[in-house]
Amino acid sequence: DRTAELVGAVLTTKNEELLAKLATEVSDLDWKYATLKAIGRFSKQCHGTSDMVLADVIHNLLTSIDVSECFTKELLGRRKPTTPAEKTMFHIRKAFGVTWLEFLKVPKSRALYLTILTSLHEGVIPKMQNPKLLCDFLVDSYNLGGTASLLALNSLFLLITDYNLDYPSFYPKLYRMCTPDLLHTPRTLR
Repeated sequence: DRTAELVGAVLTTKNEELLAKLATEVSDLDWKYATLKAIGRFSKQCHGTSDMVLADVIHNLLTSIDVSECFTKELLGRRKPTTPAEKTMFHIRKAFGVTWLEFLKVPKSRALYLTILTSLHEGVIPKMQNPKLLCDFLVDSYNLGGTASLLALNSLFLLITDYNLDYPSFYPKLYRMCTPDLLHTPRTLR
């Protein structure tokens, strides 16, 4: 569709001004939905690419789309949407999760990888319909060791405590990870 073509063209140009303009124009619910779907499709096409800058561009656009209006407590508590706007918001929530899952498969720089891990527990997990789908990404990050493990802890712990994720080796790995070197990691504020 035309939205996918437009979003794909803007993302491949890597032009910050164009991306900012697109992000500000995406305010209508239907546009948000179409843009999220287009970013998801574009991310899927980029799984095999070696262009790390493209992942930064996708991340910037993805995080600039404000979907908070689709995640109010009253909407999240309902089983079935009743109005057309609620149906669109339901589809936006679904597209948001699918798009993030596709984006996480795109090759990215270590700096972006750590940035994503830092914000996942606040910006993505609460907004996903099924956040347990992030488990593979988080467990892989947790198994990497070093700073990535430390940053993945927050999101994994959130999934375990709030979403009933069963991960029996979490605490043994956590205890093995607690060493004096851990206190000297560059992101100790997290």
